[in-house]
Amino acid sequence: MKTKISLTSRLFGGSPLLAASVLAISLFILICSCDNPAGSRKPGGNNGGSTPPPGGDPDTITASSVATFAALQTALADATKDPITLTAAVSHTSAGSNTLSVGGGLLKVTAIDASAAQVTYPAGTVFTKAAKTVNIGDGNLGFNPDTDLTLSSGLTLISEQTADKLELRLIAGPAAPAGDVLIHNDTGSNDHVVRVGYLYFQANGGINAKGLGKAVFYKNGEIVGTLQGNWRSSNTTTLAPDTNRLIIGGPGTLYAAGDPASITIPAGKTLLIGANTTLDLGGKSDVSQMGSIVLTSSASAPYAKVTLAAASTSKVVTENDTSGGTKTSTGPLYFDIGGNRFELTAGGKVAWTTTNSGFSQFTTTTANASLSAYGTGTYTIAANQPVD
Repeated sequence: MKTKISLTSRLFGGSPLLAASVLAISLFILICSCDNPAGSRKPGGNNGGSTPPPGGDPDTITASSVATFAALQTALADATKDPITLTAAVSHTSAGSNTLSVGGGLLKVTAIDASAAQVTYPAGTVFTKAAKTVNIGDGNLGFNPDTDLTLSSGLTLISEQTADKLELRLIAGPAAPAGDVLIHNDTGSNDHVVRVGYLYFQANGGINAKGLGKAVFYKNGEIVGTLQGNWRSSNTTTLAPDTNRLIIGGPGTLYAAGDPASITIPAGKTLLIGANTTLDLGGKSDVSQMGSIVLTSSASAPYAKVTLAAASTSKVVTENDTSGGTKTSTGPLYFDIGGNRFELTAGGKVAWTTTNSGFSQFTTTTANASLSAYGTGTYTIAANQPVD
């Protein structure tokens, strides 16, 4: 008579303890592999695809909402909280803790004189540490008088109007203070210095985007203009994106207040100077602070251009030395500025100094006269560019 021998006995020599141990280990491995199969987790650790904020465990990071400045400070310092949304408007003052760190990007409020400086973030603002962004959505970023707000260390402030697909990004360079972006409000309270993709300045208000810092305006996801350097307003001035153009509106003058100060217009886009508005590239007669318009042109139309919205009230000037007199050419014609070919449409007038042939002003006798870059390359309009 044959004796039946079980599979367990054959494998483990009849040792029930050894068999149980091997079975337990096998089950443990199987359970672990089912819980976390190879390649199932997205970059970022929490299946979100984003980099966690510094010091945070990606599996424990959660979104949070706050309603006060103190709660915002606490959440920003908590590595387990990201992003953070304001459920009410929150004021950030120059008193006490005047600097916020958003994932290492900095927001600082500074008083220009003895008064209390204050910036108010609207309800709905989202602080995202992983991306170093502060998104105010379609709300208004309000300022008290004599208040500076400085963005540092790679922080980006976003303002957008999703219905019309307008967006403004104030982007600080990675190095501080060389890449800081500073927004200044001087005279009176202004409850919407930044709003729905716009910049809105009162008298002596302005922006200083240093080094790699910049203000970038978008429409439909496309860049229509980029501002860098130090610019100030003599009165009320707005900078707003629109379809294929960046509009500077008045009735003030936007003037260069620090070198270099530039407004760059991409190929096919337009810088529109509104009625009763002046763009002053002359740095208020200080040659060390001259500004420029940079047109990035293309091989064929539509070209990058500057357009004056109204006859006699819209202009681009430099206020450089005109004591020796000026000469003027009227469109339509082609001519050179700084060695690059431009097209001047009918009604447009370009003046230059007789002493050094430097660009002096662009005016018009008709609405919508344009000065277009004509060819490929980067074209600059500035006081130190000779007209030929």
